[in-house]
Amino acid sequence: MFMPLVECLDVGGTRTRYALVQDGRMMCKEAVSTPRAGMKALMECVQLLREKGRAQVKGRVGITCVGLPGPVKGTVLLNAAPLGLVEPFDFAGVRDAFGNSLVVENDLNVAVRAEQAMGIGKDVQNFYLLALSTGIGAGIVLNGKIVRGLAGEFGHCVLDASSTALPCACGHKGCWAAYSSGMGLEAAALKESGVRVSAMELFDGAIRGDERAQRLVARARDFNARGLGLMVNALEVQSIAVMGSIGLNRFETVIPRAGEIGSYSVHPVPPIVPTILGGDIGLWGAYHAGLEFLGSV
Repeated sequence: MFMPLVECLDVGGTRTRYALVQDGRMMCKEAVSTPRAGMKALMECVQLLREKGRAQVKGRVGITCVGLPGPVKGTVLLNAAPLGLVEPFDFAGVRDAFGNSLVVENDLNVAVRAEQAMGIGKDVQNFYLLALSTGIGAGIVLNGKIVRGLAGEFGHCVLDASSTALPCACGHKGCWAAYSSGMGLEAAALKESGVRVSAMELFDGAIRGDERAQRLVARARDFNARGLGLMVNALEVQSIAVMGSIGLNRFETVIPRAGEIGSYSVHPVPPIVPTILGGDIGLWGAYHAGLEFLGSV
């Protein structure tokens, strides 16, 4: 049976990943830093990745699937705080540039397909896929079905309503993402010290004993406990998988124990584990989303 060649793009606030996948085999893989200079720069970056990837693999691409860090409705990316995008962007206007069928969707709704098919979804019917990275969000599977549409934006739930609440990239104050996401940590560090450091540099500083870094990391962990408590209270799930650069690379540091989360939850805390798919989960999700689309047309 012929299996189509699926072109997969995982656009993150920090990195944009690309792969060509056929019959469950990742035939090439590329990654670059995501430009934060508007959608034109991002699309130029995407086209360069596509040209480089396609030069390595022979065969006709059946479909292109793009996962994006923000809410998507139809072909429209409504906004994307990790990309600095506050106005909607309609991918229908660039569809011709892709030269074949194009699917665009929220990155968590894409990645959760991979977790369902290849990760904890093989064992449980109800779970979250939590992304802790440049931003924060969650994919949701209930009764074996993915919750689609504008859902899972837990990172923009307000967890601090005090007068000193930190501003979030979404325009509100006190959001979970303002305290625990990569963007939030970097903004908080800049506000306190006047020096720009990356989130990973902040974590490294905490390990070296920098008291300011330790305080910010400890606060981020506490807000993760609050956010996870909110998630546990919202829906009954059997497990929570974690993805994203911070969630995977700093799992033990940023993911609170059940007792910490229990301080903010009235329900038992389910097992919380890093996804076994690692940093490729978005690419595998795009592959499964592409196959799903091809099966429906």
